[in-house]
Amino acid sequence: TRFLSGGESVWTTFIYTGVIGALASCFYVPFVWQTPTVTDLPLFFAVGLFGAIAQGTLIIALSFAPASTLAPLLYFSLIWGASFGFIIFDEVPDFLTISGAAIIVGAGLYVRHRERVRTTEK
Repeated sequence: TRFLSGGESVWTTFIYTGVIGALASCFYVPFVWQTPTVTDLPLFFAVGLFGAIAQGTLIIALSFAPASTLAPLLYFSLIWGASFGFIIFDEVPDFLTISGAAIIVGAGLYVRHRERVRTTEK
């Protein structure tokens, strides 16, 4: 998304990321597929709608600011995801979830540091 947002239109980037996500899920879905019920359809619609809005706003944001500036804001999705998982599903993040979040945040902090060093070297 970051790579495409600089040179392509928002809609082209939106389509590319959607198609790549759909193709990637084709390798996983056959092993876990459960036929949805009619009552699941509004939930599928809501997930699709809010996911599309989120992806579109991310693409627009990346066309205005570098990823290193936006990354700290994206970390809030880890907090929101864990919070909603606990509130709605009574799910407590396990060791792997916390470890994965730490790796994501650590990588982002490293990239931010590297970008700051690169900027001061010029």
